[in-house]
Amino acid sequence: MVGLRVLDYVLPPEPLNKIQSNYVYLLDEMDVSSGLLGRLFNDGVLKVDERTEIDVPKLPRKRCEKLLSVLRRKTLKQYEIFLGALEATHQKHVADVLRLEGSFSIFVMKNNYGSRTPVIYKLFRFTHRA
Repeated sequence: MVGLRVLDYVLPPEPLNKIQSNYVYLLDEMDVSSGLLGRLFNDGVLKVDERTEIDVPKLPRKRCEKLLSVLRRKTLKQYEIFLGALEATHQKHVADVLRLEGSFSIFVMKNNYGSRTPVIYKLFRFTHRA
């Protein structure tokens, strides 16, 4: 393993915490039927057996749970590819939530037209990186 850094094969705590703290939001908002899985497979983030495991459940929410479980075992680079895949499949709002720095709570509010919009309700321990 010459030349490999820890970040090359372990997802650091920050992205793991983002997934955990936004878990329900991700289950509600992430669309795995949008071509996201195909893109992740094509980009080498998902292996054949992982893709198959994610495709087994029929309910979209269960498929999201499987994908999030698999993502926890990926590298930082693969996580960043995942964020790009979200944007490429018209889910930038989901990627944006995962890119926000600091700890926060997100509530999804329904507007008069029936669409759901993520709203950052409260910021805690917001950190600025120079």
